[in-house]
Amino acid sequence: MKKRLILISGISVLVIVLAVVIVFVITKTSGPEKVVEEYCDILEKGNFEEIIDLTYFPKSEFIGEEKLNELKDKYYDRMSKDYSNVVNCTYTETKETEKTITYKITMEKTDGNDTATIEVDKQSNKIMQDNLYKKVKITVHKGATVMVEDKVISIEPKAKTEKNGTNVDVYSLMILDDVEYNLSITHSIYEYDTEEIGEEGFHYSLNCKLKEDYLKNLKADVNKVCKELVTVVKQKGDIASVNEYFINSDADKLVQENEFLNGTYDNREIDKFNYEFKEVLDTLIEQEIYIEDGQLLLCTRTMYQETVSKKREDQLIIGDGGFIDSYVDGFEVEMKLYWVLDGDEWKISHWE
Repeated sequence: MKKRLILISGISVLVIVLAVVIVFVITKTSGPEKVVEEYCDILEKGNFEEIIDLTYFPKSEFIGEEKLNELKDKYYDRMSKDYSNVVNCTYTETKETEKTITYKITMEKTDGNDTATIEVDKQSNKIMQDNLYKKVKITVHKGATVMVEDKVISIEPKAKTEKNGTNVDVYSLMILDDVEYNLSITHSIYEYDTEEIGEEGFHYSLNCKLKEDYLKNLKADVNKVCKELVTVVKQKGDIASVNEYFINSDADKLVQENEFLNGTYDNREIDKFNYEFKEVLDTLIEQEIYIEDGQLLLCTRTMYQETVSKKREDQLIIGDGGFIDSYVDGFEVEMKLYWVLDGDEWKISHWE
Protein backbone atom coordinates (compact mmCIF):
# COMPACT_ATOMS: atom_id res chain seq x y z
CA MET A 1 0.00 0.00 0.00
CA LYS A 2 2.82 2.38 0.88
CA LYS A 3 4.67 1.52 -2.31
CA ARG A 4 1.57 2.34 -4.31
CA LEU A 5 1.17 5.68 -2.55
CA ILE A 6 4.82 6.49 -3.13
CA LEU A 7 4.44 5.55 -6.77
CA ILE A 8 1.38 7.76 -7.16
CA SER A 9 3.11 10.64 -5.40
CA GLY A 10 6.11 10.27 -7.66
CA ILE A 11 3.95 10.35 -10.75
CA SER A 12 2.17 13.47 -9.41
CA VAL A 13 5.44 15.26 -8.88
CA LEU A 14 6.58 14.28 -12.36
CA VAL A 15 3.35 15.61 -13.88
CA ILE A 16 3.76 18.91 -12.03
CA VAL A 17 7.37 19.20 -13.17
CA LEU A 18 6.41 18.44 -16.75
CA ALA A 19 3.60 21.01 -16.56
CA VAL A 20 6.01 23.67 -15.32
CA VAL A 21 8.47 22.80 -18.07
CA ILE A 22 5.74 22.93 -20.71
CA VAL A 23 4.52 26.32 -19.45
CA PHE A 24 8.11 27.57 -19.47
CA VAL A 25 8.68 26.31 -23.02
CA ILE A 26 5.40 27.82 -24.24
CA THR A 27 6.22 31.12 -22.57
CA LYS A 28 9.69 31.01 -24.04
CA THR A 29 8.46 30.30 -27.55
CA SER A 30 5.37 32.50 -27.65
CA GLY A 31 5.65 35.07 -24.86
CA PRO A 32 7.32 38.48 -24.59
CA GLU A 33 10.81 36.97 -24.86
CA LYS A 34 9.94 35.34 -28.18
CA VAL A 35 8.77 38.75 -29.43
CA VAL A 36 12.11 40.31 -28.47
CA GLU A 37 13.98 37.50 -30.22
CA GLU A 38 11.99 38.16 -33.39
CA TYR A 39 12.66 41.89 -33.00
CA CYS A 40 16.41 41.30 -32.82
CA ASP A 41 16.26 38.91 -35.77
CA ILE A 42 14.49 41.57 -37.86
CA LEU A 43 17.14 44.17 -36.96
CA GLU A 44 19.89 41.81 -38.09
CA LYS A 45 18.15 40.95 -41.37
CA GLY A 46 17.02 44.54 -42.08
CA ASN A 47 13.35 43.69 -42.67
CA PHE A 48 12.30 46.63 -40.53
CA GLU A 49 8.72 46.79 -41.84
CA GLU A 50 8.04 43.43 -40.16
CA ILE A 51 8.35 45.11 -36.76
CA ILE A 52 4.88 46.57 -37.42
CA ASP A 53 3.50 43.02 -37.22
CA LEU A 54 5.00 42.70 -33.74
CA THR A 55 3.59 46.04 -32.57
CA TYR A 56 0.48 46.68 -30.50
CA PHE A 57 -2.22 48.89 -32.05
CA PRO A 58 -5.49 49.86 -30.34
CA LYS A 59 -8.69 48.54 -31.82
CA SER A 60 -10.01 51.04 -34.34
CA GLU A 61 -11.99 50.91 -37.56
CA PHE A 62 -9.35 53.24 -39.01
CA ILE A 63 -6.34 51.03 -38.27
CA GLY A 64 -6.64 48.17 -40.74
CA GLU A 65 -4.42 46.12 -43.01
CA GLU A 66 -4.36 48.70 -45.82
CA LYS A 67 -3.27 51.56 -43.57
CA LEU A 68 -0.76 49.37 -41.73
CA ASN A 69 0.85 48.53 -45.06
CA GLU A 70 1.16 52.26 -45.77
CA LEU A 71 2.79 52.69 -42.37
CA LYS A 72 5.22 49.83 -43.04
CA ASP A 73 6.77 51.66 -46.00
CA LYS A 74 7.38 54.80 -43.96
CA TYR A 75 8.52 52.84 -40.92
CA TYR A 76 11.08 50.97 -43.03
CA ASP A 77 12.51 54.24 -44.33
CA ARG A 78 12.70 55.66 -40.81
CA MET A 79 14.39 52.61 -39.25
CA SER A 80 16.84 51.99 -42.10
CA LYS A 81 18.45 55.39 -41.53
CA ASP A 82 19.71 54.32 -38.09
CA TYR A 83 19.77 50.53 -38.08
CA SER A 84 20.68 49.36 -41.57
CA ASN A 85 24.19 48.34 -40.41
CA VAL A 86 23.21 46.12 -37.45
CA VAL A 87 25.20 42.85 -37.57
CA ASN A 88 24.30 41.40 -34.19
CA CYS A 89 21.55 41.99 -31.62
CA THR A 90 21.16 40.81 -28.02
CA TYR A 91 18.71 41.66 -25.25
CA THR A 92 18.35 41.64 -21.47
CA GLU A 93 15.27 42.11 -19.32
CA THR A 94 15.51 45.26 -17.21
CA LYS A 95 12.07 45.72 -15.66
CA GLU A 96 8.80 43.88 -15.23
CA THR A 97 5.45 45.26 -14.12
CA GLU A 98 2.00 43.76 -13.88
CA LYS A 99 1.32 44.57 -17.53
CA THR A 100 4.66 44.94 -19.33
CA ILE A 101 8.25 43.76 -19.55
CA THR A 102 11.02 46.15 -20.55
CA TYR A 103 14.09 44.96 -22.44
CA LYS A 104 17.40 46.60 -23.22
CA ILE A 105 18.45 45.94 -26.80
CA THR A 106 22.20 45.96 -27.53
CA MET A 107 23.13 46.25 -31.19
CA GLU A 108 26.53 45.65 -32.70
CA LYS A 109 26.85 47.88 -35.76
CA THR A 110 29.58 48.30 -38.35
CA ASP A 111 30.31 51.73 -36.94
CA GLY A 112 30.10 50.82 -33.23
CA ASN A 113 27.60 49.62 -30.65
CA ASP A 114 24.19 51.11 -29.95
CA THR A 115 21.42 50.46 -27.45
CA ALA A 116 17.65 50.87 -27.38
CA THR A 117 14.77 50.04 -25.05
CA ILE A 118 11.53 48.30 -25.98
CA GLU A 119 8.48 47.52 -23.89
CA VAL A 120 6.34 44.40 -24.49
CA ASP A 121 2.74 44.09 -23.38
CA LYS A 122 2.35 40.79 -21.50
CA GLN A 123 -1.29 40.26 -22.42
CA SER A 124 -1.04 40.77 -26.19
CA ASN A 125 2.67 39.88 -26.54
CA LYS A 126 3.12 42.99 -28.67
CA ILE A 127 5.71 45.76 -28.62
CA MET A 128 4.41 49.09 -27.32
CA GLN A 129 5.09 51.98 -29.72
CA ASP A 130 2.47 54.60 -28.95
CA ASN A 131 4.18 57.12 -31.23
CA LEU A 132 2.82 55.18 -34.22
CA TYR A 133 -0.83 56.09 -33.56
CA LYS A 134 -2.76 59.01 -32.16
CA LYS A 135 -6.22 60.15 -31.17
CA VAL A 136 -7.65 63.04 -33.20
CA LYS A 137 -10.81 65.03 -32.77
CA ILE A 138 -12.99 66.08 -35.69
CA THR A 139 -15.27 68.98 -34.78
CA VAL A 140 -18.11 69.69 -37.21
CA HIS A 141 -21.48 71.42 -37.15
CA LYS A 142 -24.23 69.45 -35.47
CA GLY A 143 -25.80 66.91 -37.80
CA ALA A 144 -22.90 66.77 -40.28
CA THR A 145 -22.04 63.46 -41.96
CA VAL A 146 -18.35 62.59 -41.64
CA MET A 147 -16.64 60.11 -43.95
CA VAL A 148 -13.09 58.81 -43.53
CA GLU A 149 -11.61 56.89 -46.45
CA ASP A 150 -15.05 57.02 -48.14
CA LYS A 151 -16.68 55.30 -45.16
CA VAL A 152 -19.20 56.96 -42.85
CA ILE A 153 -17.92 57.10 -39.27
CA SER A 154 -19.93 54.63 -37.20
CA ILE A 155 -19.01 55.95 -33.75
CA GLU A 156 -21.35 58.34 -31.95
CA PRO A 157 -20.13 61.93 -31.63
CA LYS A 158 -20.13 63.98 -28.47
CA ALA A 159 -22.53 66.94 -28.66
CA LYS A 160 -20.98 70.22 -27.58
CA THR A 161 -21.88 73.90 -27.51
CA GLU A 162 -18.97 76.23 -28.27
CA LYS A 163 -18.36 79.45 -26.32
CA ASN A 164 -19.96 81.50 -29.09
CA GLY A 165 -23.09 79.31 -29.02
CA THR A 166 -22.38 77.14 -32.06
CA ASN A 167 -23.67 73.58 -31.65
CA VAL A 168 -21.15 71.04 -32.87
CA ASP A 169 -20.50 67.31 -32.94
CA VAL A 170 -17.06 66.11 -31.83
CA TYR A 171 -15.76 62.77 -33.12
CA SER A 172 -12.76 61.13 -31.43
CA LEU A 173 -10.83 58.80 -33.73
CA MET A 174 -7.79 56.61 -33.25
CA ILE A 175 -5.68 56.67 -36.39
CA LEU A 176 -2.13 55.92 -37.46
CA ASP A 177 0.39 58.71 -37.24
CA ASP A 178 2.32 59.74 -40.36
CA VAL A 179 -0.36 58.17 -42.59
CA GLU A 180 -2.81 60.23 -44.67
CA TYR A 181 -6.55 59.76 -44.27
CA ASN A 182 -9.07 61.13 -46.76
CA LEU A 183 -11.83 63.14 -45.09
CA SER A 184 -15.21 64.21 -46.45
CA ILE A 185 -17.79 66.25 -44.52
CA THR A 186 -21.31 67.05 -45.72
CA HIS A 187 -23.98 69.15 -44.05
CA SER A 188 -27.47 70.36 -44.87
CA ILE A 189 -26.47 74.05 -45.04
CA TYR A 190 -22.65 74.17 -44.96
CA GLU A 191 -20.00 73.42 -47.56
CA TYR A 192 -16.78 72.05 -46.04
CA ASP A 193 -13.45 72.69 -47.71
CA THR A 194 -11.35 69.76 -46.53
CA GLU A 195 -9.79 66.69 -48.11
CA GLU A 196 -7.82 64.97 -45.36
CA ILE A 197 -7.56 64.73 -41.59
CA GLY A 198 -5.43 67.55 -40.24
CA GLU A 199 -3.72 68.14 -36.92
CA GLU A 200 -5.23 66.97 -33.64
CA GLY A 201 -7.97 69.26 -32.38
CA PHE A 202 -8.58 70.99 -35.73
CA HIS A 203 -12.03 72.59 -35.89
CA TYR A 204 -13.42 71.78 -39.30
CA SER A 205 -16.52 73.82 -38.39
CA LEU A 206 -14.30 76.88 -38.94
CA ASN A 207 -13.27 75.74 -42.39
CA CYS A 208 -16.61 75.95 -44.16
CA LYS A 209 -19.21 78.37 -45.47
CA LEU A 210 -22.96 78.50 -45.95
CA LYS A 211 -24.15 76.98 -49.21
CA GLU A 212 -24.61 79.60 -51.90
CA ASP A 213 -28.38 79.24 -52.46
CA TYR A 214 -29.02 78.94 -48.74
CA LEU A 215 -27.02 82.11 -48.01
CA LYS A 216 -28.74 83.97 -50.85
CA ASN A 217 -32.22 83.28 -49.46
CA LEU A 218 -31.09 84.01 -45.90
CA LYS A 219 -29.59 87.36 -46.87
CA ALA A 220 -32.72 88.37 -48.79
CA ASP A 221 -35.03 87.69 -45.83
CA VAL A 222 -32.72 89.25 -43.25
CA ASN A 223 -32.19 92.35 -45.36
CA LYS A 224 -35.94 92.78 -45.89
CA VAL A 225 -36.81 92.39 -42.21
CA CYS A 226 -34.02 94.63 -40.93
CA LYS A 227 -34.78 97.27 -43.56
CA GLU A 228 -38.45 97.51 -42.58
CA LEU A 229 -37.69 97.36 -38.86
CA VAL A 230 -35.10 100.16 -38.93
CA THR A 231 -37.25 102.25 -41.29
CA VAL A 232 -40.29 102.03 -39.00
CA VAL A 233 -38.22 102.88 -35.92
CA LYS A 234 -36.44 105.85 -37.52
CA GLN A 235 -39.66 107.21 -38.99
CA LYS A 236 -41.39 106.69 -35.64
CA GLY A 237 -44.00 104.52 -37.27
CA ASP A 238 -46.21 101.75 -35.90
CA ILE A 239 -43.88 99.04 -34.52
CA ALA A 240 -46.71 96.52 -34.61
CA SER A 241 -46.60 96.69 -38.40
CA VAL A 242 -43.44 94.55 -38.42
CA ASN A 243 -44.73 91.91 -35.98
CA GLU A 244 -45.28 89.61 -38.94
CA TYR A 245 -41.51 89.08 -39.00
CA PHE A 246 -41.42 87.98 -35.35
CA ILE A 247 -42.32 84.48 -34.18
CA ASN A 248 -43.83 85.90 -30.97
CA SER A 249 -45.09 89.21 -32.43
CA ASP A 250 -42.89 91.14 -29.99
CA ALA A 251 -41.16 93.71 -32.19
CA ASP A 252 -41.81 96.41 -29.61
CA LYS A 253 -39.86 94.45 -27.00
CA LEU A 254 -36.81 94.26 -29.29
CA VAL A 255 -36.95 98.02 -29.88
CA GLN A 256 -37.09 98.65 -26.14
CA GLU A 257 -34.10 96.39 -25.41
CA ASN A 258 -31.75 97.19 -28.30
CA GLU A 259 -29.55 100.24 -27.60
CA PHE A 260 -29.31 101.17 -31.28
CA LEU A 261 -33.09 101.13 -31.72
CA ASN A 262 -34.15 102.72 -28.41
CA GLY A 263 -31.63 105.57 -28.70
CA THR A 264 -29.44 104.61 -25.75
CA TYR A 265 -26.52 104.40 -28.14
CA ASP A 266 -26.48 107.52 -30.32
CA ASN A 267 -23.31 109.00 -31.80
CA ARG A 268 -25.12 111.88 -33.53
CA GLU A 269 -24.58 115.50 -32.46
CA ILE A 270 -28.28 116.21 -31.96
CA ASP A 271 -27.52 119.34 -29.90
CA LYS A 272 -25.79 120.90 -32.92
CA PHE A 273 -27.60 119.54 -35.99
CA ASN A 274 -30.98 118.36 -37.23
CA TYR A 275 -31.22 114.77 -38.47
CA GLU A 276 -33.82 113.44 -40.88
CA PHE A 277 -34.02 109.79 -41.84
CA LYS A 278 -33.39 109.20 -45.54
CA GLU A 279 -33.16 105.45 -46.32
CA VAL A 280 -31.78 102.06 -45.36
CA LEU A 281 -28.95 100.95 -47.61
CA ASP A 282 -28.15 97.35 -46.73
CA THR A 283 -27.74 94.79 -43.95
CA LEU A 284 -24.54 92.83 -43.56
CA ILE A 285 -24.37 89.48 -41.77
CA GLU A 286 -21.20 89.83 -39.74
CA GLN A 287 -21.36 86.38 -38.18
CA GLU A 288 -23.66 83.38 -38.25
CA ILE A 289 -23.77 80.89 -35.39
CA TYR A 290 -25.32 77.50 -36.08
CA ILE A 291 -27.87 76.37 -33.49
CA GLU A 292 -29.58 73.63 -35.48
CA ASP A 293 -31.25 73.16 -38.87
CA GLY A 294 -33.59 76.08 -39.40
CA GLN A 295 -32.20 78.14 -36.50
CA LEU A 296 -29.28 80.57 -36.58
CA LEU A 297 -27.92 83.30 -34.37
CA LEU A 298 -26.93 86.22 -36.61
CA CYS A 299 -24.85 89.26 -35.80
CA THR A 300 -26.00 91.93 -38.26
CA ARG A 301 -25.15 95.51 -39.12
CA THR A 302 -27.84 97.54 -40.87
CA MET A 303 -26.56 100.69 -42.59
CA TYR A 304 -28.80 103.67 -43.18
CA GLN A 305 -28.51 107.35 -44.14
CA GLU A 306 -29.81 110.57 -42.61
CA THR A 307 -29.77 114.11 -43.89
CA VAL A 308 -27.85 116.38 -41.53
CA SER A 309 -28.83 120.09 -41.61
CA LYS A 310 -28.24 123.35 -39.74
CA LYS A 311 -30.02 123.81 -36.46
CA ARG A 312 -29.80 127.63 -36.78
CA GLU A 313 -29.79 129.94 -39.77
CA ASP A 314 -26.47 131.51 -38.81
CA GLN A 315 -24.83 128.10 -38.39
CA LEU A 316 -22.01 127.24 -40.77
CA ILE A 317 -21.46 123.77 -42.27
CA ILE A 318 -18.30 123.38 -44.29
CA GLY A 319 -18.48 121.04 -47.30
CA ASP A 320 -16.13 120.16 -50.12
CA GLY A 321 -17.14 123.21 -52.15
CA GLY A 322 -17.49 125.67 -49.30
CA PHE A 323 -20.40 126.36 -46.97
CA ILE A 324 -23.48 124.12 -47.33
CA ASP A 325 -26.92 123.90 -45.72
CA SER A 326 -27.00 120.11 -45.34
CA TYR A 327 -25.28 116.82 -46.16
CA VAL A 328 -25.99 113.08 -46.03
CA ASP A 329 -24.26 110.97 -43.38
CA GLY A 330 -24.24 107.23 -42.71
CA PHE A 331 -25.16 105.36 -39.52
CA GLU A 332 -25.53 101.76 -38.36
CA VAL A 333 -27.77 99.55 -36.23
CA GLU A 334 -26.15 96.47 -34.73
CA MET A 335 -28.29 93.51 -33.67
CA LYS A 336 -27.67 89.99 -32.41
CA LEU A 337 -30.82 88.05 -33.26
CA TYR A 338 -31.96 84.43 -33.27
CA TRP A 339 -33.61 83.62 -36.58
CA VAL A 340 -35.93 80.67 -37.21
CA LEU A 341 -36.98 79.32 -40.60
CA ASP A 342 -40.78 79.49 -40.50
CA GLY A 343 -41.98 77.67 -43.60
CA ASP A 344 -39.81 79.22 -46.30
CA GLU A 345 -39.24 82.57 -44.55
CA TRP A 346 -36.76 83.56 -41.87
CA LYS A 347 -38.24 85.26 -38.81
CA ILE A 348 -36.89 86.62 -35.50
CA SER A 349 -37.53 84.40 -32.48
CA HIS A 350 -35.49 86.13 -29.74
CA TRP A 351 -32.28 88.09 -29.24
CA GLU A 352 -29.31 88.82 -27.03
